[in-house]
Amino acid sequence: MLPRSSTPCLQCRARGVRLGAAIAMATAIIAGCSSSALPTSSSSSVTSTKPVATAPPSTVTPAQRRRLANAPRYVPPAPAVSSGCVERGGLPDARCTPGATDPRVTQANIATTICVAGYTKRVRPSTSVTTPIKRARLAAYGSRGPLSAFELDHLIPLELGGAPAAVANLWPEPWTGTQGARTKDHVENVLHARVCAKTMRLAIAQQAIATDWRSADR
Repeated sequence: MLPRSSTPCLQCRARGVRLGAAIAMATAIIAGCSSSALPTSSSSSVTSTKPVATAPPSTVTPAQRRRLANAPRYVPPAPAVSSGCVERGGLPDARCTPGATDPRVTQANIATTICVAGYTKRVRPSTSVTTPIKRARLAAYGSRGPLSAFELDHLIPLELGGAPAAVANLWPEPWTGTQGARTKDHVENVLHARVCAKTMRLAIAQQAIATDWRSADR
């Protein structure tokens, strides 16, 4: 039988052991909850729904830009004669009106020139420039009738990079007839759409319409 004085000490030790075990258990529970509540870096990236903004890739490579800049231009021949011109079947006389291109328009810059809305209005010469040319071209072609019966047509149109005021690119085209100015205007619009959609090269469209506009869109 233990002495009476030792009993309180044993009871204190028992309580201490139970208290220590309880503290250890609570500490383990708290640590476990804390670790499970904190997301890891991988789970954070999975559950995030915010899109990451990225710059779109360029559609034109530097090599393509160089090729476009160096693409061959269509340069028609110079006019051979300035009078005695004859219009045949809706086509100008190639000796008088071979066409002319604007050197400021190239395959490389169509997106900032001919394919921009309003471009032709900016480069079209005023009537003070074109009316005297129209009278002279009517005389060169021997055309009869009022000025209003003819369009001073750009053989290579402005919307395809034709030269705005070059006499070699201008001729009196009748408004009337199945192969008149209105029909050619439609062909010009078709070729312009193809060039700006990059399904047809600018130089090819220019050469086609200067050679025979009637079949240029086929």
